[in-house]
Amino acid sequence: MGIPGGFTTYQAAFDHYFRRAKSGMGIQFFQDHAGSANLTTTQVSGLFAYETRLNKALVLRGGMSAGSVQRRVDPGRLVFGDQIENGESGVSAERFALDGAKYFDAGAGVLVYGKSFWAGLSSSHINRPNQ
Repeated sequence: MGIPGGFTTYQAAFDHYFRRAKSGMGIQFFQDHAGSANLTTTQVSGLFAYETRLNKALVLRGGMSAGSVQRRVDPGRLVFGDQIENGESGVSAERFALDGAKYFDAGAGVLVYGKSFWAGLSSSHINRPNQ
């Protein structure tokens, strides 16, 4: 709380399991504001999962997410070296894309479970987006 421009984060998600299809589908919304320059990250993703029984004791569940991310910053809240050198807080010579960065983001995971154990593996940002 004592850090200027601390984090403010919102997240909402909805998912539903379709028993006949042995699948789940959902949507996730995430937004984060951080720092004194108001670094904002907004993400909307679709989610899908499928479940199958491997044998009498083991179940396999795999899932994936795919979505769009937008990141932006308010350059008017930043101070650059050329502003300090000139002894004034005027406009900097630095240039920013006003719409920020937009990119596709994907993740996937797998889970194996039984009555008394579970094991899983997941990976986010598997497409290595250029932020």
